[in-house]
Amino acid sequence: MHIGGKNKKQNRLWLARKRRSLRQKQVAYILNHHTVDQVSRYEKGTRMPTLETALMLQIIYRQPLHLLFKGLFEELQNEVRRKTEGSPALKHITEDLAETEQGDGQNFCTYSDLANTPAASQAELVHVYRHVTKLAKKLAHLR
Repeated sequence: MHIGGKNKKQNRLWLARKRRSLRQKQVAYILNHHTVDQVSRYEKGTRMPTLETALMLQIIYRQPLHLLFKGLFEELQNEVRRKTEGSPALKHITEDLAETEQGDGQNFCTYSDLANTPAASQAELVHVYRHVTKLAKKLAHLR
């Protein structure tokens, strides 16, 4: 989808790339783009990546899509709210949105989802344990 001029979408792709110490050329290579032009357009918000590319960016940058494309996510969230507010049959969607906005941290935690998955393997649970332990150590150093 091409987005022109006034419809430019703000995102956090540039920041995510910098935090991972990657160059546009490296990201372009991973995405199978021959030049950095497309990566630059994604970062500037003049071009939206396909779903496949967006998911690859999520993997590369280790950031969920709702954070990489926060502005778009919030716009779509507002649109869903607007369409569901007046409908008793869709009331649960509006309630879920309100709960998400309160931000208890559980709504978008991949590790929490994985830990609560009945079919999680032992290796996956060890991965969750290591992640939580690493976070706890970081928090201890902040005090």
